[in-house]
Amino acid sequence: PGVNGGGTLASISFDVLRAGSSALNFSDVMLSNSNFGDITVTVQNGSVSAVPEPGTWLLFGLGLAALRGARSAARRRPERLGAVGARPAMPTQAVVGSGIAVTTKSTL
Repeated sequence: PGVNGGGTLASISFDVLRAGSSALNFSDVMLSNSNFGDITVTVQNGSVSAVPEPGTWLLFGLGLAALRGARSAARRRPERLGAVGARPAMPTQAVVGSGIAVTTKSTL
């Protein structure tokens, strides 16, 4: 009488080097029980999913924190004269006719 039962006979692990799919080939594999009888093998299709490394999550979190900090700093910053898109009113002078000077205020 031989060994009787079920369970995992073998496990295969490997590192994924890039995205895509690859075939796993097994050749010349002979499995037999203690009475030298054949052991039937069932191969099931599987899939592999990429899981981000902890360093990737850390970098992503730091980027979000930096964006939030920059946004809150921009909200607290008072508006200044000479900021991009805003110009202070500047007096200008123009000579009109015969020696009469007119001063106006304009925004450029």
